[in-house]
Amino acid sequence: MNGLLSSVYKLVDSSKLNSKRRSAIDEYCTQLKNITPELISEYSKKVSISC
Repeated sequence: MNGLLSSVYKLVDSSKLNSKRRSAIDEYCTQLKNITPELISEYSKKVSISC
């Protein structure tokens, strides 16, 4: 699981989100929602992105 989140953090540049990154984030958010709502909440706080 940590590998997945690390990949998300590397992808995310909250000051500049292009469509490719946005799409990747949406994909990760979908994957995370399938795992647990608590994790999604924690992820959103860390990267300042709402899924």
